[in-house]
Formats: sequence, structure tokens, C-alpha cells
Amino acid sequence: MKNWKSTLLIGLKLLLVAAVVAGIVSFVNAKTASVATENINREKNKAIAEIFDNQPIEATEQDGIYTVSLNGKIIGYCLESTSSGFGGDMELMVGYDADAKLRGVRVISHSETPGLGARVCDNEEDALSRYAGKSGVLTWNKDIDGISGATISSKAVLAGVNQATEKLLAFLGGERA
Repeated sequence: MKNWKSTLLIGLKLLLVAAVVAGIVSFVNAKTASVATENINREKNKAIAEIFDNQPIEATEQDGIYTVSLNGKIIGYCLESTSSGFGGDMELMVGYDADAKLRGVRVISHSETPGLGARVCDNEEDALSRYAGKSGVLTWNKDIDGISGATISSKAVLAGVNQATEKLLAFLGGERA
């Protein structure tokens, strides 16, 4: 009988500790969620500004598509895109001019291996600038080459760009390529 009570008491203590820890984690998450969202939005806005050469632009978002205007005239679009790299999800911001031609690609967040896949994300060897000026859905080893040692990451960026291109063309009615 004593064993049963002892086991129950230990179980109740563990339950209490787990409940307190869960409460603390929930509290910290609630307090920091807005800061995390602000940081992500700041990174997105920074990426859009960089793609459009830090001009005094306005970007209005609708369904993940940012319409970019300068002095009231639409000069392009930016789209968020997520693809799977070697280390996990890679979040991109893909920019286009008003004719749906690629202006640039920026990596907002990634989990790629430093010194390998992260070389693509850090734009080493001009990995991201290779996209500028291209249009339509791009093909591996025809339109875009990867970086040696970062093949999976390079393909992930290409997949994200193609996903964004298809979404933009559908948004625009497919009239541009």
C-alpha cells in the first residue's frame, strides 16, 4: 500500500512541475510573440526595399503579394515564398518589375548549414543575383546553375522563385511571362 501512495505522490509532484513549466513557457511566448512578428515584418520590408534599390516605395499586401508603388505608380511586385532546403524551410522574398521580370531575390530566414548551403542565402558567388532580369518559370542547369556544395539549397531557392512566379502570373491573369 505504501508503494502505491509513494508513486502517486511522485506523479502528482511531476504533474505540478510540468504545469508550472508549461505556464512559464506560455507566458514567455505570449510576451515575445509580438516582438517576433515585428522582426519578421521588418525583415520583409527590408527585403522589399533592397529589391527596389531602397527607393521611397509603398508596398501594399494582399494574399502574400505586395504591390510596390513609387509616387502612386505600380513599379512591381514582391511575393513571399517558402521552400524546403537542406536544413529546413527557407523563406524568400521574390521581387518582380511591373512586367513580371525578376528584379531580385532575398532570403528572409533559413536553417542552412553555415559555409555550405548558407552560401546561397548569403548571396556568395552572386547566387541570388543570377535571378535578376529573368522571367517565367526557370529551369535548373538551363536558366539557373547552383553553387557547388550547396546544390540542395540552390534548388530550394529555384523552387521558391518558381512558386512565386506561378503565383504572380496567376494573380496577373497569366498575361505576362
